[in-house]
Amino acid sequence: MSRSRSHSRTRSIDQPPAVDLSNPVRPQRDDSNLNGSSPGLLLARRRAHNFIASRVDDSHVVADVTSETMLILLGQLARGESIANLSAFAVGIARRKVAEHFRRRVARQLAHDITDTKEGRPVEEHELLALALGDLDSSQRRIVTQRFVHDLPLREIARRDGTSISTAQRKLEGSLAAFRATMVRRGWRQRLKFSFPVGLLGLLGQRVGRRPRWLTPMASVAALFVVGIVLPVMVHLVLDDPVEDVAPSLREASAPDQFRQDRGTNPSDEPPILPQPFDRPVVIGGQVIDASGEPVADVEVRLLPYDDLRVYPLSEIPFVLTDKEGRFELRSHDPAPWFHVLAVARDESAATSPPLQPRSMTVLQLRPPVTIHGVLLDNEGQPAEEHEVVVGGLLHTALWKRSVRTGSGGSYQLDIPHPAGFRGRAASLVAWGDRGGVSESLVAPIQAGPPISRATSRSSRCVG
Repeated sequence: MSRSRSHSRTRSIDQPPAVDLSNPVRPQRDDSNLNGSSPGLLLARRRAHNFIASRVDDSHVVADVTSETMLILLGQLARGESIANLSAFAVGIARRKVAEHFRRRVARQLAHDITDTKEGRPVEEHELLALALGDLDSSQRRIVTQRFVHDLPLREIARRDGTSISTAQRKLEGSLAAFRATMVRRGWRQRLKFSFPVGLLGLLGQRVGRRPRWLTPMASVAALFVVGIVLPVMVHLVLDDPVEDVAPSLREASAPDQFRQDRGTNPSDEPPILPQPFDRPVVIGGQVIDASGEPVADVEVRLLPYDDLRVYPLSEIPFVLTDKEGRFELRSHDPAPWFHVLAVARDESAATSPPLQPRSMTVLQLRPPVTIHGVLLDNEGQPAEEHEVVVGGLLHTALWKRSVRTGSGGSYQLDIPHPAGFRGRAASLVAWGDRGGVSESLVAPIQAGPPISRATSRSSRCVG
């Protein structure tokens, strides 16, 4: 009896427990916050991408650093951590990633300089950095050293200086701008100091090598006089002046011609717009009035860069409200060459200003909306019903795009806000049917003008 009982106990221990493989248990994960199309993540990615692109010149590096930033952000959300401000959190991650990128690049450059065996002694990187830091004042040198040498975060730097984080950020950006300008001046100064005199002495040695011997001391004295007195004076007069970037803006050069024509001016006749320094914000203010000239209060005014033509919802752009006198003041740290100010009131009337230079004032006059209606015809000239008609402006299309379906007889009618100088095109989109897929056709331009602008559009193809 005892033997059978011990034998059964041994079998129960040696036998593994039965596992139901038909219904495996998998770890549950909450991915409700990881929707890539959510407005918070889109805005955070945009802010991080703009921050990285303003500091890194290589587009491939910008894409890589942006991807790393978003992966870290999504990892934080996947772990269930609550983040109050996704945009600020993404910019903080991007700042650390950009700093790591520059540290790796400097390390690779220093390793390359150490193994370099070219003739002559080039100016060492650490010597140039030390000279550039020596040209800064004490406050700029302190904040640059704390951030990039001691690797202190902005919060700690602000605590040590007794200021806010935004103030420390502005001081750091101003110090970096001064440091870059000093590096440029130092680089050219070192190049003129070493390369040009050596070449001049070599040229003089070749010229006077075949002359009588008594000319050689005179040529040496003349060369020393030029190198020791005349050249330093010229370098001091030329290179010690304030550095001004008088080149036209890259954004102006890269803007398409159609957007330049929409501005109503010839860009070649305009004076160049200088980039603004980083140590102070860009300020644009003004007043919003209605059609009768009276000030309008509680109007949302948004600041939009001129070259920001990507598709972003209007609700993601920060805004300020006008006061009782219709006045507003917008501040931005984006060093864009010009801006558009967009005022929207109750989704019924709107106005945009022409491109504005920073620190300028403007008056925005609200206008009533414009009604656009017409008839959509197919290739055979017959009315096309139940088709979607989209009307949008050539400038900031995503902000002014409106769509409506055609009714009986192919007729459509829609109201759009009336920005200053609006030019639009009507596009017919086949929104149903599997044969041929979705087709899009741009039709004749629409010149919006008070009170009604009529347009008749013809679709290039309809799916029946």
